[in-house]
Amino acid sequence: MALAASLVVGIILIALEFETEDTTITIQLRQHDPNISKNAITPFKHLLKEGDRLEEYVLRTDANGFILPSRIHDNPDIDIYFVGGSTTECETVKEILRFPYQVGRILEEKTGLKINAFNAGVGGNNSQHSLNILIHKILPLHPDIVVYHHNINDIVQLAYYNSYNAGERNNEGVDKFSKLRGSTVQLDTKSISIQYKNALEGFVDVCINGGAKPVLMTQVLRSSPDQIRDGLPQYLELTIPPNPFDSIPEPAFLKIIRIIHKAFNSIIRDEASEHNLLLIDLDRLVPIASVDLLSDNLVHYNDSGSIFVARVIAEHFLDSLDLKHVQHGSL
Repeated sequence: MALAASLVVGIILIALEFETEDTTITIQLRQHDPNISKNAITPFKHLLKEGDRLEEYVLRTDANGFILPSRIHDNPDIDIYFVGGSTTECETVKEILRFPYQVGRILEEKTGLKINAFNAGVGGNNSQHSLNILIHKILPLHPDIVVYHHNINDIVQLAYYNSYNAGERNNEGVDKFSKLRGSTVQLDTKSISIQYKNALEGFVDVCINGGAKPVLMTQVLRSSPDQIRDGLPQYLELTIPPNPFDSIPEPAFLKIIRIIHKAFNSIIRDEASEHNLLLIDLDRLVPIASVDLLSDNLVHYNDSGSIFVARVIAEHFLDSLDLKHVQHGSL
């Protein structure tokens, strides 16, 4: 009982976010508002080059704040929820080509099952935000499968502040790191790796205890000619970009991010192996050198990349999960 109580307390603490202005403790459910419809334009105007054509995309949500299309069936065989940041949200991908929705349609076609695939991605969210969404929003809806897709936003939060529980409120569209722009921070890589591992383990534990099957995905970062060696130095220095909207950051900054990114993907692989979970290793399965799949800012998929990733994810589901023997709520 004491161990169980300690685990619950630990999970709750992971879900708390502190504010720097005072000692107030808040739980921040950072999600899309319900029933919204907004437009996004890519590329950003300041990144326009001669000959570029502006593309406009729509992002709509359902009554629960999940990105549309969402609930296709009122009586599904399987409900799948995808959590993550902007790389899951896929704001600048055509609505019906976003990979969470496409995965549902591919699996439905291949199995004949009625499958709902919900996109709970929110730009800027890290693992802590998705843990809050999982506890307070997804688990009450009795999910069968929850797909975790985090890395880069955790790196930014932990690298800049050395803690999940620091910094200003991370409201959508607000640069919560504005006070740090242009400064140099000392990274304790052991500390931030432990914090990331704990956040991931908390997410997995909450899924399992809540009756949902967790699926873990590594995250893509466009490759570099620099070869990143295995192993993580104890300390690294990182100069934070002065402009949060730079398409491609300075090479020195990007090299540090790649080192930590590789380490965090390894943590995801180890977690999947330790708990015998389905791992979809996008980092090794997506040809990240290809400019045809990723946008200029190194991590986000374009339409073609989203379709490619959807096929990879669906293939792994079909190979590793016995979907035809699943009854809704029985996983």
